[in-house]
Amino acid sequence: MPEQETIFWVYFHGIVKKIKTDKFKKVDLLLRKKINEIFEVTHYGLFQYQILKDKSLTNIDDSSVSEISNYITNNYSRFFEYLNYNNSKTSMYSSKLSKIEIDEISFIIENIALKYIADNLLLINNNNYNNDFLNLLLIELSKMYRFDTNFLARNNDKIVYHSLVYPLFLTMLIIDITNENQMFNNIKKIYTKQNILNALKVGRPLSSNEYNYFKSHIDILEYDEEWNTFLLNFKNENWVLHSIEKKYKLIFQLAKYTALFLKDRIKSVWALSDGEEIFDSFYNYIILFLTNKPTGQTSTIYLTAKPDFINKNYDEDDKFLLPFLIKDYNPIQIGHHISSLKDYSKFVCDKDRIIDFLDAVLLSTNYISLIDILKVDSNYLADFLIQRKKLALVDTLFLYKLDDHNMYKKQYNSISLEDIQINQNVLKEIIKKDFRLEFLKTNNQLANMLKTISLILSLVPSIAKRFNYSWELILKYFIITFGPYKRKKALYDKKTINEVSYKISKLLSNFKHVKNKEDYSQTLLIIYKLENFKN
Repeated sequence: MPEQETIFWVYFHGIVKKIKTDKFKKVDLLLRKKINEIFEVTHYGLFQYQILKDKSLTNIDDSSVSEISNYITNNYSRFFEYLNYNNSKTSMYSSKLSKIEIDEISFIIENIALKYIADNLLLINNNNYNNDFLNLLLIELSKMYRFDTNFLARNNDKIVYHSLVYPLFLTMLIIDITNENQMFNNIKKIYTKQNILNALKVGRPLSSNEYNYFKSHIDILEYDEEWNTFLLNFKNENWVLHSIEKKYKLIFQLAKYTALFLKDRIKSVWALSDGEEIFDSFYNYIILFLTNKPTGQTSTIYLTAKPDFINKNYDEDDKFLLPFLIKDYNPIQIGHHISSLKDYSKFVCDKDRIIDFLDAVLLSTNYISLIDILKVDSNYLADFLIQRKKLALVDTLFLYKLDDHNMYKKQYNSISLEDIQINQNVLKEIIKKDFRLEFLKTNNQLANMLKTISLILSLVPSIAKRFNYSWELILKYFIITFGPYKRKKALYDKKTINEVSYKISKLLSNFKHVKNKEDYSQTLLIIYKLENFKN
């Protein structure tokens, strides 16, 4: 998608108008690509910076900008490499940066990227987030903290090891800590005695220090009464009574077992120690998942107006950096843009629904991308995440299939957010062209759109009710969220969305007569079922 059609580039002039340079008066495609890359690396670098400092980042003030910029610039190539560890992206810059490249990168980091991130991605915890959003946070935190690239810089090792906080966030995700009624059952399935003992035997052997560190945790497995007593702490009726500190200690003990599944890429498991340093360093994130929520009150609304940090009272512990970058589909900016143009005066748009839809897309697509990551780090943990969503991922969408070794293998091509962004030409083509069902078996924007809608309906079923069980309404917010924008002109309207809906309706009508409907399991089958449910 041409970068100038995303909401970020529509308002880019406002971001740079105060910068004393002519460099950004006219931004060509090459510079846009560079800025996009620098944003991604800067965002990733801020999480590596938090590891370096052993402290959550709660603000980016003027006094820290230079230090942060130097840190990210000095490690730019390494950050790019490990940010894109599971794909084949090539950087816009040299592996060894020239003086000109260093100056350009640091200037953009200091004057554009950090300012945008400080204004839009530093949030105040309202202790009121719904489970879908919290799960999205855990997925993204696991990805951001997968590696500790600082360790490579300190020790000159040839490989980068997992960060010490990676097992913790991964543990909270795989046990589904947001679902307290199901958490106990998940733990019993994952952390069986046999699975833990197998993890000890597979991969690199533990050092003597590591074995001594784990000895008491291994010994407890031999005593059923002690082990069951430990597990009973996670039953809902017991869990809700624990203090935050008690909950953390229990989760951290599970995280030690998780570390055994990841030990090939953990330099020294005993470095986890008693977990107190991790708790102190990442408290701002950990607290999000261990605090009891007010009964019956949850929300996804985390992106409101820019917080007034000067006049409002807040605790530093309540602030955290959002672990996913949303600059090209910022829901608040999209909502303001639509409400500000006369072209959209009769166009109904709910900002809260944009946020809900974006979260559903991010949650579902990143759940899949985390499985891809875990297939490298721990096939056992990856397969558990697949098994947990077996109805959706295996039985309905047929994204995975068991092989001869009883391990799940991928049966699809991954879709990135870049693949589903829609430019003006794509909308025109969809409206103009007559599509046959076979077209959906090829790689194209319409197929990617339908695959994404099918994925979120399968993995985030609450989205169906949120959008009145209407695939047409879901499609509308798909176009709103990932569609094209221009500063003073609407590039789509109600008629545009109705015409795209009509094209999909025709495909659904033809789909009724298909004998083997599973051929379109990833594109039309779920939407077809929703259509029949609605009617």
